[in-house]
Amino acid sequence: MYDAGREAIKEVQLGKEMHRTHENVALWPSVFTGMQIIANRTTRYHRDPGAASTYYDLLLSLGTHTTADLSLPEFGAHLYYPPGSIVQLSGKIFLHGVEDWEGGERICLAHMMKDNVHGRLNIQRPTWPETKHYKALVGK
Repeated sequence: MYDAGREAIKEVQLGKEMHRTHENVALWPSVFTGMQIIANRTTRYHRDPGAASTYYDLLLSLGTHTTADLSLPEFGAHLYYPPGSIVQLSGKIFLHGVEDWEGGERICLAHMMKDNVHGRLNIQRPTWPETKHYKALVGK
């Protein structure tokens, strides 16, 4: 996923498939092709339709709040989600949201891969991770 994102950002910075480029394109700080800041808002349950199934969103919880749960209702799961937490999930596949929080400001910095960007640039989507991909990293 990282390699596909890096390739997409390089292509955009070179102006490939762009009607026109903006001077700030060269300053883009991430391999993710989209970012969103959610400040002091609940996030209703949703899936991310702009992603490919094998892409993972990276959600960073920030702020001064003391209590928050990232809910995955299809699993009956509520993940403890205090400031400083990072969660990666396939947002296109898994329904997720934050219904409420307590104790201060809540900010979510959501990073995502936009499938239409990769499609337009003809960049191959990553495959599903398999155990064999990790064995080489940790030995046999």
